[in-house]
Amino acid sequence: MEIEQYYKKKNPQKIMRIDGISIEFKDYWFNVRASNTEPLLRVNLEAVSHRLMKEKTEELTGLIMRQ
Repeated sequence: MEIEQYYKKKNPQKIMRIDGISIEFKDYWFNVRASNTEPLLRVNLEAVSHRLMKEKTEELTGLIMRQ
């Protein structure tokens, strides 16, 4: 399942497709994009708490690894 399709079901506040995909929620946001210099994906994620950041990072990386 694509990242955007998965997170659309969770009613995000905003989805932007500039420089990869960025998805914003009330208490966290993330950006996933292809690196410009290396053959890998870059993931940036911020959340209101360390616990939520860890939870959402695991969720997102798990989704990426299944693709």
